[in-house]
Amino acid sequence: MELIKPGTKIQFTKYRHVAVALSSLVNLTVLIFLFIHGPNLGVDFAGGTLVQLKLRDHVAIPLQRVSRPHGKNVGRNRHSWRADTR
Repeated sequence: MELIKPGTKIQFTKYRHVAVALSSLVNLTVLIFLFIHGPNLGVDFAGGTLVQLKLRDHVAIPLQRVSRPHGKNVGRNRHSWRADTR
């Protein structure tokens, strides 16, 4: 299987000036945009698990970690669970 047939002559350097000008224009545009708007240093995550607790009383963080119901997939089904269940 041949992608380029034998004897094909591709003149890569024929449009080198156009390629350099286009590349320079894109780079200059990016630099101007960077200096005007500043860099975006934030990292966005698309996914993960979010657990929100609403407690009646103050509970220490180690106790919250222990009282999480094991075996319940909190992140996928989006159902909240109560930390004060007895």
